[in-house]
Amino acid sequence: MIVFKGIPASEGIAISRILKYQSKVTIEAPQDCKASERELERLNEALEKYKTHMSELLGVIDESESDLIQAYVLMAETLVCEAREIVENSNVCGELALKQVLDKYLVLMEESGSELIALRKSDLVDIALTILEYMRGEVVSRDIINARDKIIVAEELTPTLFFRLKRAGIRGIITVKGGVTSHVAILARTYGIPYVIVPSLEVLSVSDDALVIIDGFEGRAVINPPSELVEEYSKKTSVLSELGDVLKKYAYRAAKTLDGYNITVLCNIGGVEDARVASTQGCDGVGLFRVEYLYMSTRAPSEDVLINSFTRVAGFFENKPVVIRAPDLGADKPPPFLSIREDNPLLGLRGIRLLLEYRSEILKPFLRSFLKAYEQYSNLKLMIPMVTKPSEVYEFLELLESVASDIGFTDLGKVELGIMIETPASAVFIDKFAKIPLLKFVSFGTNDLTQYILAVDRTNPKLMNMYNELEPPVLRVIGESVEKALKHGLKVEICGELASKPVAIPILLALGFRILSINPRYVG
Repeated sequence: MIVFKGIPASEGIAISRILKYQSKVTIEAPQDCKASERELERLNEALEKYKTHMSELLGVIDESESDLIQAYVLMAETLVCEAREIVENSNVCGELALKQVLDKYLVLMEESGSELIALRKSDLVDIALTILEYMRGEVVSRDIINARDKIIVAEELTPTLFFRLKRAGIRGIITVKGGVTSHVAILARTYGIPYVIVPSLEVLSVSDDALVIIDGFEGRAVINPPSELVEEYSKKTSVLSELGDVLKKYAYRAAKTLDGYNITVLCNIGGVEDARVASTQGCDGVGLFRVEYLYMSTRAPSEDVLINSFTRVAGFFENKPVVIRAPDLGADKPPPFLSIREDNPLLGLRGIRLLLEYRSEILKPFLRSFLKAYEQYSNLKLMIPMVTKPSEVYEFLELLESVASDIGFTDLGKVELGIMIETPASAVFIDKFAKIPLLKFVSFGTNDLTQYILAVDRTNPKLMNMYNELEPPVLRVIGESVEKALKHGLKVEICGELASKPVAIPILLALGFRILSINPRYVG
């Protein structure tokens, strides 16, 4: 028996055989193949499926992590676009054309010695492999055909590879590299796949098909465990399963503290499919509908697309609140249809600043779509992202009133408006924001708020031990802000990851929160 102590990245227990995964250096394709009549269509269809797949991914990862996902989409578009040119000019099949383009970029990356569009070679190959799977109509490609019911051991995984392995039916993950805030860790938690990070290359030397126990609670990986330990962990998994069934029954009951306070439990979603699933999990509504995925294309979404998305989500939660946040674009997620170049994007044109800058292209169509959707579903609420000063909200309101007048919308006084508190400036100035007409609630985005207060990049693995939402300075800012908001009659909500942590909930309740918006998986 060998025991590796690591970092718990996703809770859960898994007992199965190991499958070691080594990143591929390219993709396989026939050396000599001719294009069929549908070759270009196959490439186009595969790209559209890939983009849909990435849109779903944008809905489940933390919003600040979407920069890499956008890079994936742009690279996929580049690969397919150049592959189409090869098919047209050389009359070869799509698979071979895709391989030729991929190999060209791999050579360029090797020669440049630097990253290309924030991607590494393994990312690039995984993108091509996924497109290839869609072209061939394969659920699982040959490199992971034996992954079902296995525990994957790898040096590192990319988000695209994670989804390929998830489709293959894996039970757990062990990697050498990674962090609890990495893309893969967030995805593993979202889909309930146990994941342990073991920062030791020794774990890569274990035998393929060896029996392993992953303990995602304690951060342990036990190789070749004795039968008694297997039996002990098997009992634990049974207990956890039974406990999960019990908690599901409570998910639909009203949440109330022992001293009689009613707690509203809302859900964070990133798309229509998320809403459908969340509506079956016992959520009291939607506290944060992230709409950025609708803008991650080469053109802005039409009003019909926006209205359809808003009304479908609202329909799943009829008579329950649905908070739609105006698109929080810029910084790590600039829309591909705009040319935005900034030296320091995280402190640049993002959130409300970008919306006001591109009011004709983005904000006005969004507001028209929201108001038209509201006419059908009055449970919709509107929230403004990344505000720093009241003048931004006043300018937003002027545009909202102008759009309402243009389309003959007369119920503006009934629309509930909120703002995200995710900058120290907005937290300190809550009493000033409270005087704004129509403003009814504030929602704390603790992810960004924490990193701005502590001046810590939460995506930097070397600073993981410094990023802590429960640090006294963070709690003091939140506590004082909540007190001011409640004093001025504003409803206060929290939609950051902090609201999903059981250890934090008593603290949040003590600070005055009665509305929590969390990942649907944690309801109950």
